[in-house]
Amino acid sequence: MRIVSIILSVLLFTACQSSKSTSDPVSVKQKKENLPVLEIASGNNSGFETPTMKVISTMEDLSQTWEIAYKNYLKKKEFPAVDLEEFDVILVALGERNSGGYSIQVESAVSIGNAVTVTVIETKPGSNCMTTEAITYPFQLVQIPKTGKTISFEKTEKVIHCKSK
Repeated sequence: MRIVSIILSVLLFTACQSSKSTSDPVSVKQKKENLPVLEIASGNNSGFETPTMKVISTMEDLSQTWEIAYKNYLKKKEFPAVDLEEFDVILVALGERNSGGYSIQVESAVSIGNAVTVTVIETKPGSNCMTTEAITYPFQLVQIPKTGKTISFEKTEKVIHCKSK
């Protein structure tokens, strides 16, 4: 009787164990890769009047974007030498802001599976901050390695709190 009890326990124990198949797509972790982000240009006086986040993959689009980026500057930066066969250019622009103290920056580009997520940080002044009373148009252009994957954007707002007197 004791032997039968042991055999039943062993059978019950082995029957209750689950096995995971390595071909199960849910159990396979997708590789996460941080892509290098290199700034090409940034500033606060662009011609981007509305908020814009886009991927630039042609020389014609880059040229037009460069003209708008430096539309309000007295002196334009030299046109960048970017190999669009190897890199995508990312534009992030805040559009018109009613004072200084605003900025926009690509914080990271992360590749997971068939997608790349570009994380963007918008910085704005808190209510106690002293800022210039000039209209500004913050922007940034960066390059990331071309992956052929779908690129999406995630924007986070960060408020800078200044001490009051």
